[in-house]
Amino acid sequence: MPQLPSGRHVSVSIDAALATARKGDLGLSIGWKLTVKQPADIAPLISIVYYRAEGELPTPECPDLGQPYLSGLTVADIGEPKCDWPAADQVAFREWLFSPRAQDWIRQAHEDLGKLIETVKPPTPEALHGILEDDD
Repeated sequence: MPQLPSGRHVSVSIDAALATARKGDLGLSIGWKLTVKQPADIAPLISIVYYRAEGELPTPECPDLGQPYLSGLTVADIGEPKCDWPAADQVAFREWLFSPRAQDWIRQAHEDLGKLIETVKPPTPEALHGILEDDD
């Protein structure tokens, strides 16, 4: 988990993509087959996670303080208008993203997600029952 020049702590996650793949999502399956050829192609599926500042510790009234939370950004958003980070943070994050440790993680994430997408069959849309599958 890198700390950016602004002091923000971030990490990356494919938990949302894995959850979608476990449901046999047809859109994810088709998108994977059409666009994902190498590990770098999963950038839109890698969520960026923020960590709250140390002073924001959980309390009985606010038990979620101090917990990681999704930023609403993906790795593909870095350098795009959607990402409002300072330029120095974006540069530092990209440098971290190309580190051997992060690249190993991305390769493993690509492999794990690909295996799951290949093994979980998307349900046949209702309108196509009887056309694409045997309804016996």
